Amino acid sequence: MIKSGLKTKEISKLRHISSSTVNRHRERIRKKLGITNEDINLATYLMSIS
Repeated sequence: MIKSGLKTKEISKLRHISSSTVNRHRERIRKKLGITNEDINLATYLMSIS
């Protein structure tokens, strides 16, 4: 969903979870990819690696 460009609120509505939960998942994905302290858009980064 992130890769396809959906915003946090859109994902939270589709998944029936809070926006803060989506943000936490985004943080964990960024940590696993090693881009935690960089100014890289997560969706753009995901699209570039596939």
